[in-house]
Formats: sequence, structure tokens, C-alpha cells
Amino acid sequence: MRTVIISDLHNRVDWIESTLSILDFDKVVFLGDYFDDFDDTVAGCQER
Repeated sequence: MRTVIISDLHNRVDWIESTLSILDFDKVVFLGDYFDDFDDTVAGCQER
């Protein structure tokens, strides 16, 4: 079983989509900081 472990993505969805599309894996584990960025607000994250 191949597992991809990702942390500190900070809303870089374009990076993760392109990366995951070329990898062969069975499971993805996100460790945190998926949606937030340095200047983000709760309202800004909810809009995305």
C-alpha cells in the first residue's frame, strides 16, 4: 500500500491536484494547514 502524506498545504489546491494526478497511491493523509493561509479569515476560508 502506498500512502501520500501531505502537510502545510495552505490552500495551494493547484499544487496538490497536479501532484496527486501523477502519483500512484492508495491513500492520502493530510496532517493539517489545508485551507488556511497567513492572512486568511474564517469567512474567507468558508467562501472557498
